[in-house]
Amino acid sequence: MYFPQGTAFRIRASDLDTHKAWQADINSRLPAGSNYFIEIGHNGNGDIEEATELPAGASNCNPNYGVEYDSPPDTPLEFQKPLGTGTDLWPPEFTNYTWSLACAKLDSIATWFTNNLNTFAAVSHTFTHEELNNATYHDATREIHFNIDWLKQIGLWDNSRFSPAGLIPPAITGLHNGDVIRAWMDNGVRIVVGDNTRPVLRNQANSFWPLITTVEANGYAGLVVIPRWGKRVPLNLQCHYRRADTDAHFS
Repeated sequence: MYFPQGTAFRIRASDLDTHKAWQADINSRLPAGSNYFIEIGHNGNGDIEEATELPAGASNCNPNYGVEYDSPPDTPLEFQKPLGTGTDLWPPEFTNYTWSLACAKLDSIATWFTNNLNTFAAVSHTFTHEELNNATYHDATREIHFNIDWLKQIGLWDNSRFSPAGLIPPAITGLHNGDVIRAWMDNGVRIVVGDNTRPVLRNQANSFWPLITTVEANGYAGLVVIPRWGKRVPLNLQCHYRRADTDAHFS
């Protein structure tokens, strides 16, 4: 993806300034009553990873590292995990979010957002971006409540266009995992983004209507899945905290 090969890229504050200016320019040219805004999905662990790699992390971050684990191979796309199965990936030490605001703000990108809270809409994208098809309730609930704590700490929880009930599932995984859906809903999530390129995630009566999960098809009932057709060339800031050698993409 990058030139020269083998290099990596992480978004810069100047890139966010450019998007901010572009968004303002678009709105200046729209008809009265119209409004366009970018929505960004946030993974808080990337902020912590960046902060703890800086020299000041040693005195400001507790612990002085983010959440790390070994990811197993991906499951088949529409894999449905039997309830109660799976292996916890999160290390057992992580039960509560303990990093300070001073730690989080060592990262220039996180600081940009604290200074521009209402520039873009914001939504949770889980804390570490763990793929959730085979995840446990233990991991799924930590993915949500750690990111909630981080969003509150940074201030994005109070963003004028933030919804605590919304979520972008990592790589649109977990939608056939009843343990994950229960964890989401136990933490206040009611609406997630889907993927209409996958027929089983479409409302069969009308692809423009949301899909409501059921125990039979999804393992847990009542979650609202918003229909979304992916673009040919993804363009989105949703993984700006992730390392560039992962699945950073834009919509």
